[in-house]
Amino acid sequence: MRDENQALIRRVVELLFNRKLIGLIDDLYAPDCRSDSPEGLCVGQDALRALFEKYERAFPGFRIEIRDLLSSGDRIVLQYTFHGVHLGDLAGYPPTGRRLHVPGVLIARVANSRIVEQSLYWDSLGPVRQLWLASVVERQSGSPNLAPPVRAI
Repeated sequence: MRDENQALIRRVVELLFNRKLIGLIDDLYAPDCRSDSPEGLCVGQDALRALFEKYERAFPGFRIEIRDLLSSGDRIVLQYTFHGVHLGDLAGYPPTGRRLHVPGVLIARVANSRIVEQSLYWDSLGPVRQLWLASVVERQSGSPNLAPPVRAI
């Protein structure tokens, strides 16, 4: 069971998040799945799909890096880092072209080989510092804490 659940989470990361095969949501998540995050509660595959598409528009081609993966029974804990370039509107903030690296944790419950419940936690202050509140002095000084803007091709 543990190996199967870890394999499911690895498929979610690789196929859904990293390869953007959004049609697989129906295979990876239960129809009435619940997903709680700093964005709020999403219930059902369509709500989850909309949340995914929102982040894909804001950070086209974003990637999830698996840092650690643990499981016990029907629960899986994934420690990850989100990597993306802010090229689309998000929460009313216009694109900055800046690289974003955000650590996070996903805790999922699996039943019948599908995710039925998940909670996502991420560093909500990090993106604000990385994208929107970086001081003019830091930008001008070339601070290593800030990645240079990236231009879309």
